[in-house]
Amino acid sequence: MTERSVDPGALGAKHTTLARGRARELLERVLSSTGVTTEMVAEALLVSTAVIDAYRGGRPMPLEVQLLLAALTIERVPQHGRFARQLRSQIKAAISYAAGETVVHTEAPPRNIW
Repeated sequence: MTERSVDPGALGAKHTTLARGRARELLERVLSSTGVTTEMVAEALLVSTAVIDAYRGGRPMPLEVQLLLAALTIERVPQHGRFARQLRSQIKAAISYAAGETVVHTEAPPRNIW
């Protein structure tokens, strides 16, 4: 199987680093759960088991794969659902930021003079 990737530079290092760390931790949590195999996770993430091993070893996980991991976790490993929803929200925020949907100010907001 092959995998697709997004340009991590488009999202900013801070956002992708945080998401990657959470994704790697979630992957470890899911794989340590009872009844979950590497093959099951690989099939759900549309990658090979060798790629799963590479992610566990520190290879960056593309955002699309992270979203699939979060969905898999919420559906099949509900004890880690809260962590998966946090990861999903973080990825969505990073994507919104990269797409220019989030406004970034160059100055502090004006002070209210009440």
